[in-house]
Amino acid sequence: MINRAYEYEELLRESSKKIITSIDKGDVVATASYSQSVHFEHDKLQNIEDVSYFAIATRLFENGKVGNSHINDPKDHKDLIKNAKESAKFGQEIDIELPSAQEYRLLDWQYSPKNLNYSKKDLKELAETLLAEIKKFAPDAKVSTSTYNSCSLNYLENTSGFKGEYDISTVSLQGGLFELGKDDSFIEIYESYSFYDTDYDIKLITDPLKERLMRSRQQSPLTKTGKMPVIFAPSVMDLLLTPIEIALNGKTLSKEMSLFANRQGEEMFDPKFSLRDDPFYKHSSGSCPFDDEGTIGKPMDLIKDGIFNEFIFDCSIAKKMNAKSTGHASRGIQSLPAPALSNRIIGLGSNSLEEMIASIDYGLMLVGVLGEGQSNVIAGDFSVLGETAYLIENGQLKGRVKDLMISGNSFELLKKIEMIENKLHKEYSLHTPHYLLDGVSVSKNI
Repeated sequence: MINRAYEYEELLRESSKKIITSIDKGDVVATASYSQSVHFEHDKLQNIEDVSYFAIATRLFENGKVGNSHINDPKDHKDLIKNAKESAKFGQEIDIELPSAQEYRLLDWQYSPKNLNYSKKDLKELAETLLAEIKKFAPDAKVSTSTYNSCSLNYLENTSGFKGEYDISTVSLQGGLFELGKDDSFIEIYESYSFYDTDYDIKLITDPLKERLMRSRQQSPLTKTGKMPVIFAPSVMDLLLTPIEIALNGKTLSKEMSLFANRQGEEMFDPKFSLRDDPFYKHSSGSCPFDDEGTIGKPMDLIKDGIFNEFIFDCSIAKKMNAKSTGHASRGIQSLPAPALSNRIIGLGSNSLEEMIASIDYGLMLVGVLGEGQSNVIAGDFSVLGETAYLIENGQLKGRVKDLMISGNSFELLKKIEMIENKLHKEYSLHTPHYLLDGVSVSKNI
């Protein structure tokens, strides 16, 4: 693999320097990336492609207002400045203190040269191997696989003296299958995983696919409805976490919409519940040595033993709320920064998944959901279709249950937690165990 991301490297630095010296106050963010990918869809080769990407953006402050613009050709930096100045005339009124020059620590595991050594031929062979392994336990299914390797250079500089950059390289695998069930229902399952400085392992795709397929092939009718115990798998934990993340976001606080306002130090949840944010967490997609404004973050116990501790801020919201940035600024090339979590780590419990299942007389394991329903997310409400759920009866995990509606309130459900698994599972930047909660409303979707 030719690392084409670095063809732009010097041009990127030169353009950033020209931009910074041409504005009184502001910053420059830039990214250059290159990826190769191979896709098989429904057993057949779909495409082989490579993609190069470059973008540079500037945010500047003039007359107390903010302007923002971006380009995809570093040679157009004069137009970039001109457009940013024009947008500042109509921009938001923002008061901000940009981070000054400071030392930061690179996360060595994020970049491994070996990830760049895969050719398109290598990726094609890997995708074919993954497809063949899935076919061993699903010979009649339509199988789709994808393999990628990518590298990116990420750069940030501001007028207060901060300058930083870091590289990321990964190899990623995705496998999925589509099968028609015995009752003519559709079974569609996907798994994916990204590897940084470790060798890829196909079993991280095939093992969970096989387990979910075997369970989904069995059908179990729902004979009871109403409130019951439900095990929330890692793949659906965002259903519970999203309202909490909204509440602890400084932007929500600044709009006087946070349910956590003036409640720092209070016990808001079951003492078994803890939520930690860690921007340096190893082998996680949300990790970075500094945030998208140049603030160096740190691990934070946002909720510890059920007690709410801290809000998260970027520079702008921190200034508005008379606080300090917590290193949670997140931005796209076309957007202004806003507070966002990096890597979320949920505290472990003391029970195995098998013990959790065995404790349930009648309930569900929820693995996949569709939609958000007509929910008041800020208040913690959710109402979703249970896309993939398995019946638990007399302590035994049974087959898949169809046509379900799952509803509840995150804040209320997490005040009394039945059990938490003693093992973490990775879902992109979320690292969480399974959760067993009682009193979840379950109904048939007719």
